[in-house]
Amino acid sequence: MKVLMSMALIYALSLSPCLAEGTGLPGGDAQASNQAKPSVKEAALAIQAGQQVEVRTKNKEKVVGKLGAVTNDTLEVRVTNAGKEESRQLNFADVKSIKEKHSQKTLYITLAVIGIALAALCGLALARTD
Repeated sequence: MKVLMSMALIYALSLSPCLAEGTGLPGGDAQASNQAKPSVKEAALAIQAGQQVEVRTKNKEKVVGKLGAVTNDTLEVRVTNAGKEESRQLNFADVKSIKEKHSQKTLYITLAVIGIALAALCGLALARTD
């Protein structure tokens, strides 16, 4: 039983850095900080059109929407306001950062599945000792 519990704990701890990556949780972007940061244009080109993005401008404005066309000088973000979709053209010179917005729902589902699996392993371990 102790071996099974130890294995479950090691497995859970080994997954924590993988789950934290890109979520803003501690340990999440440890590998990313060691690499050179891509330019805003490179980051925009790496994101597939239609994906949900968050763009921060140099004048501290936050624009959230779906990424549209990316050209040499601009990027398009389709923003939904009051049920209407409007297109915003942003110059790369005015953009401080762009990142793909990931759903928190995926993180919560992953954590729930891991928790259920660990609970099942603990239940099996306890059942075998009785």
